[in-house]
Amino acid sequence: MIKWLSKLGSILLILLMSIGAIFIFCAAVSLPFWILWNLLIPDIFGLPKITWLQATGLWLMLSLLNTLGFNYTKTLQTTRETIENNPKWDDIFLSIKKNYTA
Repeated sequence: MIKWLSKLGSILLILLMSIGAIFIFCAAVSLPFWILWNLLIPDIFGLPKITWLQATGLWLMLSLLNTLGFNYTKTLQTTRETIENNPKWDDIFLSIKKNYTA
């Protein structure tokens, strides 16, 4: 019984240390992002300053988009090709043009 509790305690300790390490890593990486945002973006674009937690969320979102391999140009190109090669879109555009021309 004691061995089982000691194993459970060590597993919980490792889990808490892992969560703490992830938290410290995210804090260390998002801190420069947060500082740069609050120094540059409000003055240049007129957007509001953000909190450290918001900077962490933005950094995580950007890193996920980059690691997932989301390719903006490929997505836009595929969409354009679909619209251009689909005769239904031509019919829709012509009907809209006919209905709304002066």
